Amino acid sequence: MPGNGGTPWNDWLSGRSSATAVALYPYTWCSNGTITRDFAQHMTFIVTWALMELSELRTVSPETMLKIGSSSNDRSWLEKFANLKYVVQGQIAQRDAALIFSHSVRDLEAGTEWSLSTAEIPLGRLHDIHHSVVPEIIRHVAPDLHEILIERARNRRPDNQKAQELMLNALIAIQSMRPEALDYAESLLVQAQKIDPHYATAIALHARVHSLRIGQGWAPDHDLSAREALRLARKAIQKDPNNAIALSINGHMLAFLFNELEKATSLFEQAMKVGPNEPLVWLMSAITLAYQGRGKEALERAQFGLRLSPRDPLSLLHYSIAGFCAYAAGEYDLAASLTRHAYAEGKAYSATIRTLACIYAAQGDVARARHYGQELLSVQPDFPDCYERLIRIQEPTFRQLSIQHLRTAGIIPPQVSKPLAAE
Repeated sequence: MPGNGGTPWNDWLSGRSSATAVALYPYTWCSNGTITRDFAQHMTFIVTWALMELSELRTVSPETMLKIGSSSNDRSWLEKFANLKYVVQGQIAQRDAALIFSHSVRDLEAGTEWSLSTAEIPLGRLHDIHHSVVPEIIRHVAPDLHEILIERARNRRPDNQKAQELMLNALIAIQSMRPEALDYAESLLVQAQKIDPHYATAIALHARVHSLRIGQGWAPDHDLSAREALRLARKAIQKDPNNAIALSINGHMLAFLFNELEKATSLFEQAMKVGPNEPLVWLMSAITLAYQGRGKEALERAQFGLRLSPRDPLSLLHYSIAGFCAYAAGEYDLAASLTRHAYAEGKAYSATIRTLACIYAAQGDVARARHYGQELLSVQPDFPDCYERLIRIQEPTFRQLSIQHLRTAGIIPPQVSKPLAAE
């Protein structure tokens, strides 16, 4: 592995890359007027999240699986991109006062497929899905693990479906990266917290909304927003110390807002242990490595995060992070490709525009660098005055290189000697 070598992150990433790769395609349902598409999607999340908890598996995120849908071309692309070993397909039907779950597993390497035993779950006991449906899948894709999973399921807190729906809608709103969209996402996350005050993911994403406002220059009071972001991030961990999203967002708050990279690193290591298949863990840890000038390691983590969820409600942010990490690694062609993908997802995210400007400056394309430099200033006109608060790059060589690229792009005047920051 490139980089400083010997770090726990490198060892962990090597193991994760070789783990058995599995994906659960969205559940289909019998159209009998009771089971709806939304319910089937909710079950897709619940079962996939349970699979994601297992470090012995490399499980593609439910967000990507729902975007893939039933398109055969998209499914073929995903199977190759994620290097899948198994794909699981399921159907939900209703029989009297019970739900019937049926599944099949396809072994892509062996070219075989088989059906699993059906699971019957009373309508009032959906939490039993962790005791019957999930272990039955595990029994066939990782036979030695299903007893471990059953034990974990006994201690699992039931999920609140309405709070989860609000959280997912908030993710969709965040993707547009508009001030009003972030306001709407915040309102949804506040609602989710009222329904379930212990919902750590919603609390952590609320913190993330504050940090995005800061990065975009939309926070009316930078210091107040930073303190509130950290308060929410810490609250999320207090509610659920083993929530990987909460741990990784807390780490990002410390790194991005307070420049406490060592504390952030410790939180990311915890997050990887409890949420080895959570894309956000890998992507946010990648940013922290990039701040430290460890570009090649950062790029590896970012690419691994993309492999776990290549099509996601937060694709704009994910590909923008990956592009910045490729820029930090000096892989400018790849950086341009990744960052242009993020730009196509949404043109209002200032970090994406800023990275594009610096990439083209690095490639010697001054005209394009200045084009995106002017676009950044139109989106965030006060950036030359407030960018100093956003600087987090610590490695001197990368810092000076970023200064040069910012100057070439016309984003900062020649007399200002400050580096680029990535939100």
